[in-house]
Amino acid sequence: MNRRNEDEAPTKFRQQVILLSVLFVLLVAAVTWMVVSHSQKQLIEFKSLKIAEIVARQSAEARSAYADLAVGKLNVDGSSPFTRFPPDGPSGPSGERGEGSEVMGENRERTNDRTGV
Repeated sequence: MNRRNEDEAPTKFRQQVILLSVLFVLLVAAVTWMVVSHSQKQLIEFKSLKIAEIVARQSAEARSAYADLAVGKLNVDGSSPFTRFPPDGPSGPSGERGEGSEVMGENRERTNDRTGV
């Protein structure tokens, strides 16, 4: 009977060591997963903010470039509300006032009222 207890003791000790080893490995794996997951979330957030800043800056530059282009085209066409016409209004291609001159005059007056000119 004494011999049987001696055989069971190393087996029981081995089982405890194996169980503790497995628990330790699982604990290390869980902590590692948590650290990597947290770091990954922070990295994604940081990169997203950087990309958002770049996109915002590029869209602002594009908006101002397109606005400058549009204002330039409107000034060339003479259809900008800031274009100054002669006191009697714009003239047609032949130098004569067309049928729309009354409407243009009214629009000019409304534009002047808004701009305070």
